[in-house]
Amino acid sequence: MSELPNNDFETNEQRGEREYLKIEDFEGLENIPILPYEGEGQTSFRAGYEDKMKYLNKLGIETTKYENDKSMGGTLFIIATDIVIAEIFRRDAIKYFGSSTTKEYRDYFGKVLAESNLKLEEARLDKFGYRRSLLSEPETRNEDLRSKLRFSNNPQKKISNSEIHELVGYALSELKKNNS
Repeated sequence: MSELPNNDFETNEQRGEREYLKIEDFEGLENIPILPYEGEGQTSFRAGYEDKMKYLNKLGIETTKYENDKSMGGTLFIIATDIVIAEIFRRDAIKYFGSSTTKEYRDYFGKVLAESNLKLEEARLDKFGYRRSLLSEPETRNEDLRSKLRFSNNPQKKISNSEIHELVGYALSELKKNNS
């Protein structure tokens, strides 16, 4: 049977794939800018959406692919800011331990990333199937049906596990490509 799109919510193999950010992902991010966010909605997922997309562009992340999907665009912003914060901790750990090759560095930075991964899982992972797609119409999701029927539809704009992995890969790729 072929893999089903955006239907990875309850499978055992997906439960084990919550390591979104890894130590080796940060190789090549030495030059990313550490910029403060100056837009609206620092504590609100919905407020200041356009400002958040502009911030991502300043970091070197192209947003046109995701800007019409607030679940994906907003989560991309959160992932990018988690990467920026983790990079600050990484740079500090290299200074403190003198190298990124020591066991102490790897243990410390591994814990920083474990916390970021847990945050992404707890705050951004759709555990209720809002992003589940119809089998016969993969472009139609549960949240779309709920919206069409005027029901509550993914109010926190969470996304599937595979979508989080997609966005992490995309953010890292864009940051490395545009800040080397």
